[in-house]
Amino acid sequence: MPPVIALFGYTTWRVSMKPASSAQNPEKLFREPKLIALVVALVVMFVLATYVDMPILSVFTGQRFIEVP
Repeated sequence: MPPVIALFGYTTWRVSMKPASSAQNPEKLFREPKLIALVVALVVMFVLATYVDMPILSVFTGQRFIEVP
């Protein structure tokens, strides 16, 4: 989640607040190296999260039922 927040924060505060920013001309967004680096890092993390098994996350995906005594 932090990389997604960083991407939107950077886009909102840095890119869009510049005078004559590339946010006003989306075809020029590829000229923002930090933005491209954030997007690439996010894509790599999503691909890794899709294919790599992380047993610690089974807490969120396992079925648990409330036991009633």
